[in-house]
Order: sequence, then C-alpha cells, then structure tokens
Amino acid sequence: MILGKDSKLFPQYYQAFQNQFFNIRFGSDYKMALDIIKDNNFGAIVIIDDDLNGMSFDRFLIALENFYNQSSTFLKIYKPHKHSETILNVKKRKHIDIIWDDHILKKELGITHTFISENNSEIKENNSNHFLHQLKILLVEDEMRNIFVLDSVFEPYNCILTIANNGQEALDILNNNADFDIILMDIMMPIMNGFEAIELIRNTTKLKELNIIAVTAKAMSGDAEKCLEAGANAYVSKPIDIDLLFSTMRSLIIK
Repeated sequence: MILGKDSKLFPQYYQAFQNQFFNIRFGSDYKMALDIIKDNNFGAIVIIDDDLNGMSFDRFLIALENFYNQSSTFLKIYKPHKHSETILNVKKRKHIDIIWDDHILKKELGITHTFISENNSEIKENNSNHFLHQLKILLVEDEMRNIFVLDSVFEPYNCILTIANNGQEALDILNNNADFDIILMDIMMPIMNGFEAIELIRNTTKLKELNIIAVTAKAMSGDAEKCLEAGANAYVSKPIDIDLLFSTMRSLIIK
C-alpha cells in the first residue's frame, strides 16, 4: 500500500515498480487505509507523508501493531524521507519494522527510482495540458489498478471518464453514445480484445472518425504495426509514460 496526500502523484509511484505482480493500493487517509489493510493483510506500506487525515500517525501505528500481532504476520513500513523520534521508537515493535533509507526501499521492493526527489516532488501544472480539461474519454481496460491510476491522472483536469472492461462493453457504450474526444483502448482483454474492437469501430460509419490510442502490455516487436493496421491513430505501451500519453493525446485533439 502507498499512502500520500497528493493523489496526482500516485501514477508516478505506481510506475516506479518494475514488478507488475505487486498488488498495489493507494490511500490518502490513515483511517481508510486501516480498513483496507484489515481486508488485505499487506506485507509492506510506503508512506510518503506523515500528516494524513483520519488520525495521527502514532495512532495509526498502534492500530497496525494490534492488527499484525493478532494475525501473527509481519509488516514493513517504508518512509523514504526524514524520520522522526516517533519512528525511531516504533522501529522496535514486534511485528513492524520501519525503514527510512530510500536505497533499501529501492533494493527490497525492486523499484526503478526513488519515491521522493527534491527536483520532482510534485506534478507541475503545464500550460500545454489545458486541452485535457473536461475532455471526454472512453477508457477500455480490464485491470482495476490501471483504471485507478489513469483515473487519478485525469481527475485534476475534470475529465469525463467512462469505463469499459472489454471491447464488447466499449462497443455497447459507443452505440448508445459516440460523443467522446478520445478512446484509450487496452489490447489484451477478455471477451473482445482491443484489436477486434478497433476494427469494428473503424467499420462503423458513425464511429470511424473517433480518436483511438491503443495501449499495449509490452513494447513487443510488431505491436505498433498491428495496432495501426487495426485502425488505431497511435499507441503507447505499459507501464504508461504519462508525459508521452499526454503528448500523444494532444497531437490527436489539437489539430
């Protein structure tokens, strides 16, 4: 679990993980985090900020200790920033180990870069991203964590995001309402994959002019050609580079 005050930063934290088999959840409230932890029994928590809502950090740690004592499991808390006296005291608890060394965080969790950077501590508002405001987006994706990340990315721009979990759902939505500025189409999905959905969209008169960006799981050889042959305007690969995604969207929206 990753805890921080600014949901706009969650996509950066998500992309930092090389190992896509992690079950990653995000939260900005200690009380809400406790409820999620009790249902999922996480093995690690990365805390970006101390002063979160819901309760004090001390109470949060006490509640965590009580829970992990009962479950007889072990929890590591990573705090990749300056530690407080409270953290030093809690470090000796039986079922909780707190680690504040960013290098250990990178090594143990296998992430690609540090979570906290003096030069990259927040997402800066970019004038070139004004086109995103209230953009109508159809996101076709079956992985909930990817949906959450992209929802967090678009939320600050008040985008109108509609979700479809496979190609067939996307077509059903489009047949009822084709008023979308852009479609982000995952390729590997159950029931109907992205290739099939894109081809059917391009073969439907009222839908064929829609902007489509294909989202591939990996930058495999030939993926770009397959996406473009199916009818996509462009493609990006996972894990998604947000700047590249915005740039690609901008090129299609601003003509």
